[in-house]
Amino acid sequence: MAAKKTKKGEPKIDLEPNVKVMSVRDFSVDKLPYMFAQAALLIPSISHEVGVYLTAQELRQRLFLHSATTTFQRIDLLAIAIRPTSIEHQAKFRSLAFIGDAIIKYLLAMQLFLHHHLWHEGLLSLLKQRILSDAALAHAAYQSGLGEFLITNQLNGKRWMPSFVSGVEPVSNGAKQRHIGAATLADMTKALVGAAFLDSGMDQAATCISVTVPKVKSWNTSSLYDGTYSRTRPANAVAPTAMIDMEQLLGYSFTDKTLAVESMTHPSCTGLSETTSYRRLSFLGASVLEWVVVSYLHRRDELMNPKRMQSLKSAFTNNTFLTFVAVTFHQAREQNHVYVDDENKAHVSVRTCSVRLWDFLRSHSDALPTELSDFVQKASEQVKFIKHELWEQRLYPWVRLSALGDMQVLSDIIQSIFGAVYIDSQAVLASCEALAEKLGIMPLLEHFISHGITTDHPKDTLQAILPGRKISYRICVDEENSTTLRCCVLADCSEITSVEGQTNPGAITVQAAETAVRLLRKGLATSETS
Repeated sequence: MAAKKTKKGEPKIDLEPNVKVMSVRDFSVDKLPYMFAQAALLIPSISHEVGVYLTAQELRQRLFLHSATTTFQRIDLLAIAIRPTSIEHQAKFRSLAFIGDAIIKYLLAMQLFLHHHLWHEGLLSLLKQRILSDAALAHAAYQSGLGEFLITNQLNGKRWMPSFVSGVEPVSNGAKQRHIGAATLADMTKALVGAAFLDSGMDQAATCISVTVPKVKSWNTSSLYDGTYSRTRPANAVAPTAMIDMEQLLGYSFTDKTLAVESMTHPSCTGLSETTSYRRLSFLGASVLEWVVVSYLHRRDELMNPKRMQSLKSAFTNNTFLTFVAVTFHQAREQNHVYVDDENKAHVSVRTCSVRLWDFLRSHSDALPTELSDFVQKASEQVKFIKHELWEQRLYPWVRLSALGDMQVLSDIIQSIFGAVYIDSQAVLASCEALAEKLGIMPLLEHFISHGITTDHPKDTLQAILPGRKISYRICVDEENSTTLRCCVLADCSEITSVEGQTNPGAITVQAAETAVRLLRKGLATSETS
């Protein structure tokens, strides 16, 4: 086909033979039905979703390529997990990441506990933090090649164009690189684990973790009783008779009595060959308890807001709350008391006493029993108010719990009991859930969920009221009374409010934040920069 010019200067096209010429007048454009126009508007969204699902399908093959027993069914969950910036799926993505975070902590704590039986709690915690940091999880995702499945581009329907085969051109490796934050990649990794769990349970989640975070190995419960871990246990020596009373208190009978002894052995007990301190069990038990709470929240309400789940988890697993649990958990028991009267005749009287968990604590510290007794006695009045606020008020008592303080030995033994029961029961989570029920943790959690009671920390609430502002707390000691503290709440160097009290720095800070929130909501305080 060639173009020539006519006498009038108009182009004339010479066509090949067998090609017919038609005038422009013979063509017309009909108006499309409105239904067609509506369907055309959906094409960009449909094409985008198809592309996302194809990417998710390819990711599924990558994750479970070597798994003969695992078949991932919920492609929709994978499609959400690879889109952390999607606005319409933001809540579901956060839920997946929240569940996945708890699972990774739970499985990693168990792996470190079993595989590093000579490491103390400090080394275990340090390694756990390194593996689970955002930078480490992002690096693991990059090394495993999963970062290429991350979808960060938002659909723009107005500028959308279909992808043509002729338009696909090879690009250099430099052009393919994307700058993605470590937190985004870490969240995607957690969301993938959460999606695997919701699809087919813990075994599939463990398989997913072993691919996304290679440092976390897949495992099974047989390692608890096939000799691998049991060989590291001390000989099953005769446990003190007091352990029988402790089992009655907990409502759980230990198969390996040395675990019960270890869970109550303070680090001050040195030179004991038959057991170690409770620190390692406490390291494991903290993650076990966290997963018990998270799994309950998921079963209780799958559509619960992820921020609400995070708030509830923090409220019922923090150390000050566990200290409160240790102080209040007891069992009334009758004991025979023998006494001699003035005529040297023996008599037996029945007395009711309280059996408490920390009564079974073993230590070589002369000061520790006195410190515990003084702490419990001092906290007795505060505990009454905390109980009342937990069951009767519509707000979680962050201020009173902070004033109670964290007696670390008490929160540690609560966590160590969870670790001991978990190991002794061969990783049966139901036994740990029964323990949480016995300790009163689960009834309180259910009470807060069913009544919609707020558990947000005052500091987090204050930051939410003043987004983008730098909140700081300035604490000083009263010049006239050295036991009185004064805390000022500042927003970008502008004072909002100040409070005074005879309490610890942590409690006065929480009280100041709570006061600032109350005043700001009532319009009685200002946060304007001076």
